[in-house]
Amino acid sequence: MGILTAVTDIDSEYLLSGGAITLVAVLLAVSWPTLADEFCYRQFPLVGKNPWEFFNGPARARWARSAEELIIHGCQQGYKVFQVMTGIAPMLILDPSLADSIKNHPDLSFVENVKQVFFSDHDGFQGFSVVSHDNVFIDVVKGKLTQSTNKLVGPLSRKAAEIVNEQFPPSEEWEPYYINCMGTPTIAMLAAYNFLGDRISRSKAWLNIAVNYTMDVHAAVQVLRFWPSFLRPLALRFHPAPAKARAHLRAARKIIFHELEKRKQDPEYHPSTGFEDSLDWFREAAAGREWDVAVIQVGLSLVSTHTTGQLFVNTMVDLAAYPEYMEPLREEIRAVLEEDGCLKQSSLAKLKLMDSVIKETQRLNPGETASMHRVATRDIKLPNGVVIPRRANLMVSSHWRKDPTIYSDPEVFDGYRFMKMRDQPGEETRHQLTTPTPEQMGFGYGEHACPGRFIAANLIKILLAHLLFKYDWKLPEGQKRPSSIPMGPDLLLDKSVVILIKSREPDIDLAKLAPVA
Repeated sequence: MGILTAVTDIDSEYLLSGGAITLVAVLLAVSWPTLADEFCYRQFPLVGKNPWEFFNGPARARWARSAEELIIHGCQQGYKVFQVMTGIAPMLILDPSLADSIKNHPDLSFVENVKQVFFSDHDGFQGFSVVSHDNVFIDVVKGKLTQSTNKLVGPLSRKAAEIVNEQFPPSEEWEPYYINCMGTPTIAMLAAYNFLGDRISRSKAWLNIAVNYTMDVHAAVQVLRFWPSFLRPLALRFHPAPAKARAHLRAARKIIFHELEKRKQDPEYHPSTGFEDSLDWFREAAAGREWDVAVIQVGLSLVSTHTTGQLFVNTMVDLAAYPEYMEPLREEIRAVLEEDGCLKQSSLAKLKLMDSVIKETQRLNPGETASMHRVATRDIKLPNGVVIPRRANLMVSSHWRKDPTIYSDPEVFDGYRFMKMRDQPGEETRHQLTTPTPEQMGFGYGEHACPGRFIAANLIKILLAHLLFKYDWKLPEGQKRPSSIPMGPDLLLDKSVVILIKSREPDIDLAKLAPVA
């Protein structure tokens, strides 16, 4: 018995130690992605973390509240490539001088970045997946949607007149508006009409999705970034933030499928041509490829409504802060309408001052402080000899937009800035709103520059034309132009910003702004 007991004790000892080793191995395996995210690259300078800080929490907090300051500090040190600690992992920041060398690099993946940063492979987050190149989304936005702009300007302008009157009821007194809360729904309604036709653009349920999916899915992304990667499946299943995003997609599927059924039953609907909106264009572009019609439509809202809405609202705020531009803008519109007879696509292209004002707004208040988000799919050697390691996340600083060697008085709002630059020989197209450059990457740069930027520019110009002739607006007495709020690399207008709006007597024939077909 003594020998048997001794053998049993030995077996138990080995069993326990073996079990402990197995447990440690399993824990290391599941937590390795999280642990790896804590490791910085030895070969790149680290900005935003103090030498005495062992953990990365304080550095991540600095990035969340002061990303632009950290990026500018790193670039001012002369670093062409450096790293910061973000909520996901170490992020490489590249100087804008390297933008041209990576803009179309086949081994730098935008799609992989979206998967890692926005969790686009997970249920509820698929709206982000529309940017994939093997997707019908890019085909339609670059093709049909952009090409159809000529025919859409008239109907869009008539819809804009309706939306403006609804969002900003006529008043002879100065009325306060939380403009950030008004701008996105305004763009959402016009974009829905553009993409999906009149029926859905009037659907409150769809507008709720178009406006709130963007906010809720970004909130869910922030939640997941705080969770270790091996615990994210639990957060995805049980946390209310991802559940909200999934609920929006379920509601979107019901609305879109109901619309498709209505179209099948409509005697005016012809499957060969269909109504001229994105539902038909996506079906045609799919050409047998697998696609989720609701996800694509929600994704279209995601990538258009929020970013376009922010640029539209920021432009309105700049005009409130610098009202001296309002009358010159009106005069430009009057002259163009006199020449063209009514508002057309060619008319929008002639609004050079308006184009310049919007671009100046985007220069000073872009949506983010860095652009060109990529993931390296293999080791990449840059022209300066620096090697970007495989799996590294990177983005390019946009600090050139405030570089005094590029722009005179870069901190000053100059609505004529880009109009004057376009007057220089050979510079006509380079300084248009829709032309991305390393100096200004508000719409991205290179192969993955925003494919819908031409549509966004048209929507904003049409809305501003209606607003300028129907209203005056200003900031409350004594207030200066409010600064954007940093949230990591994102720059957002404070939701509490108020502008005062009152009606004015239009001094043009408004029928020219909203021509009947």
